[in-house]
Amino acid sequence: MEDFVPETMEVNITGLPAFAAIDQALAFSTESLFLFGAPGAVRPISEQLRANPTRQPFDAFDGFECGGLDDNYQQQALRDSQTLQISEAGLADFEFIASAFEYIANSELPQRVTVGVELEEVPGRVTRQKESVFVATQSS
Repeated sequence: MEDFVPETMEVNITGLPAFAAIDQALAFSTESLFLFGAPGAVRPISEQLRANPTRQPFDAFDGFECGGLDDNYQQQALRDSQTLQISEAGLADFEFIASAFEYIANSELPQRVTVGVELEEVPGRVTRQKESVFVATQSS
């Protein structure tokens, strides 16, 4: 039997598409829960957007061709961290306008954009979750 169980939370990312075009807005939601069942309400949650070039085929975009490596061959941050307050139900909605992708526009390679979220817990710990979306950087 444990005398003390520290507060533990979980954060899930929902609504993130598998593929996106360079001129599309990107929206997703997060759901935060205590692992003991209660919602993770009224807590700060932050996101970051990072990009890495990828050679994964883009079946979702007809006519897309992978090129050679260009100046965008290293991971880069696409925007500074944004912090929202979680609702009473444990939810938060994020949206990036298309200009968030301006740094990877015209890259010869499609980019794997990683959305990372960090949920701050009461004792000062952080719960992290990451998911990726593939972004076509050339018009189809």
